[in-house]
Amino acid sequence: MENTYCRSTALDFETTAVPFFNSKGKNKLDSMGHPRFAVISFFSASNGADSWLGDPKTDPLPKLPGIVVHNLSFDGLVGIQNGHWSLRDLWTNKPNCTALMAKVLKNSRLAGLKDLAVTILGEADITRYHEVDKDNSDQFQKYAIKDAEYTARLFPIFENELKAECQWELYREVELPFALVNLECEINGVQIDRDALTRMIVHCRKQITALGNEITTESINFNSPKQLKQFVFGTLNQPLTYLKGKVSTSRKALQTSPHPKVKALVKQKLLTGQLRQLENISRFIDPSTNRIYPYINTLGADTGRCTSSCPNLQNISKESVMREMFAAQAGYRLVVLDFSQIEPRVLAHFLGKGGFRSLFDRTEDFYTVLAREVFSSGVLDIPARIIAKQAVLGVMYGLGPKTMAENLGCTTAQAREYLERFYSHYPEILEFKNTQLERARSCG
Repeated sequence: MENTYCRSTALDFETTAVPFFNSKGKNKLDSMGHPRFAVISFFSASNGADSWLGDPKTDPLPKLPGIVVHNLSFDGLVGIQNGHWSLRDLWTNKPNCTALMAKVLKNSRLAGLKDLAVTILGEADITRYHEVDKDNSDQFQKYAIKDAEYTARLFPIFENELKAECQWELYREVELPFALVNLECEINGVQIDRDALTRMIVHCRKQITALGNEITTESINFNSPKQLKQFVFGTLNQPLTYLKGKVSTSRKALQTSPHPKVKALVKQKLLTGQLRQLENISRFIDPSTNRIYPYINTLGADTGRCTSSCPNLQNISKESVMREMFAAQAGYRLVVLDFSQIEPRVLAHFLGKGGFRSLFDRTEDFYTVLAREVFSSGVLDIPARIIAKQAVLGVMYGLGPKTMAENLGCTTAQAREYLERFYSHYPEILEFKNTQLERARSCG
């Protein structure tokens, strides 16, 4: 085993795999579904020249300074939860992560180990996890060895590419620490005020019932789109509302209706969505700590952002009262931080000198200044600042007039006019956009 502690040794944990909840519809946490509950069965390792299996109860793991794992979000947390590493160990040694390297190199590249083995290593005979008989120890161990070998072979390829493209420092000094910060967040968890959460659930249920009685005395299933269409467009005789070209009774489709009963219906839909979120979050509270430990996956989104699951804590609106259920432990305070118009600042950087970039020379709020310059003239049914924000973010993320109209609750013609106004004030943005699209078509 002397040669296992070379400059880079790939390590892969094979763990128990059982459902997060003990059965569908049950609220009790069982095991797994989240790496925090995974128990290591054995580990496989490879240094390129040699590959082997190990029992974590009796065999020492390869030393951290030279470790490469494929997915640090998973393996890092599993190693900590099973007592093999501490978070300080990981911070001190920063084990490399081939999935993260793949993402930094080419964001559209699939980061799955088997996909990389096919596309980068040229492997043809690939066995996927679901194809392995876990009760056949010989078959399962061969599968595990292959995982370690793929990781060991990918690492030097990615290392050379990152250095050739001057991205090694970005990967080591930005992306890896970001993954470790997320690990720390997972381990610490989020404190929940269970009394506040319970009050919110009770309040939501009461309001939903009261609004239902206010909307109609008829027996209606408010979760049935068919019954709602009959009620809104038939009984109330409201004009048809569309979303993505189809007749819809969704909250987004109905939100501009002036009818008091439809307004009450929109509010009820909002509260119903909140209730679902609250009830789902309550399932994940650890009763021994009153904390939630979400799984934060740094590879979860192609935009470079991370995703949150078990449960998803990233889709709670900053205006929502639901934020009141998050609490600080004794002696601490919660601090909310956010970037100030990060997307348009990046756009302004690439545009260079011009009218759009000069907006950031003001001391006033960026969107307020933009709204005054572009959307203050004419009759507007929507606050100018909301239009300005939607125009900037819509242009940056490729939203057309149709989607922008749905987001603003206006007609497609109005949304098209807003975009035309925006481009006429800042032609450098349209020029930049067209240039980048053409570049992408020609270069890939």
